[in-house]
Amino acid sequence: VRLDRIDGDEYTVIGVAEDGKYSEFEENPKPYFFRPMRPDEYGELCMAVRTTADPATLAAPIRKLLRDLNPNVSILGLLTLREHVRQALYGEQIAANLIATLGTLGLLLAAVGIFGLMSFVVRRRTQEIGIRLALGVTRSGIFRLVIRQALLLGAIGVVFGTIGAYASGNMLRTLLVGVAPTDVLAFAGGIIVLLAVTLLAAAVPALKATRVDPIVALRNE
Repeated sequence: VRLDRIDGDEYTVIGVAEDGKYSEFEENPKPYFFRPMRPDEYGELCMAVRTTADPATLAAPIRKLLRDLNPNVSILGLLTLREHVRQALYGEQIAANLIATLGTLGLLLAAVGIFGLMSFVVRRRTQEIGIRLALGVTRSGIFRLVIRQALLLGAIGVVFGTIGAYASGNMLRTLLVGVAPTDVLAFAGGIIVLLAVTLLAAAVPALKATRVDPIVALRNE
C-alpha cells in the first residue's frame, strides 16, 4: 500500500490489529495504523512484553536486553499493565473515591435518620403498642410491625433512588470502567445494601418496642 497522505512510501501489510482505545478509556475503539520508525526519527517509544511469569521479575532482564541492543538508549520506566492502567485511571479513581465517600456519608445519614424517626414513632405509639400487647399481640408481632413500617419507608427511598441513579447514569459514564450505567448487579447490590441498613437502623427501636410494659402504657393512657 502507498500512503501518499503520510509520506508517500510503500508499505507491506504484515498483520491486522483490532480497533482499540489509544488515548482515553472513555473513547470509542478506532482503527489505528502502525508503521516502522525511520532511521532519522527519534522520540519516546513504548514496548509491550507479554509474559506468563510475574512481570515484576522481568524488569532487570528487560533492561539488560535493551542495553545489549543499544547501550545509548534511555529507559524512562518499566510498568506492568496493571500499573499503567492504574495511572491512566488516576483522575477517574479520585472522582470515584470522592463519590463513594459522599455516598457512604449519605448512607450513614440515612441510617441515623431512620433510627431517629423509628425511635420517635415508637415513643408516639407506646400506648398503642401497650394496648396491642394487652389484647394478645405477641412481642414478635410488635417487632415485625415496627420493622415493616421501616422497610416501607426504605422501599420508598429505594424506588426514588433507583429512578435518580438510572437518570444520572449517563452523566457518570466516564467514571465507569467495566460497568454499564444500568448494570443490573450494581443496582441490585445497592438496593440490598439500602434495605439492610434500613433493617439494622430500625432493629433497635423495634426491640425497644417489644419491651413496652402494657400496664405502664395503659396507665399513661
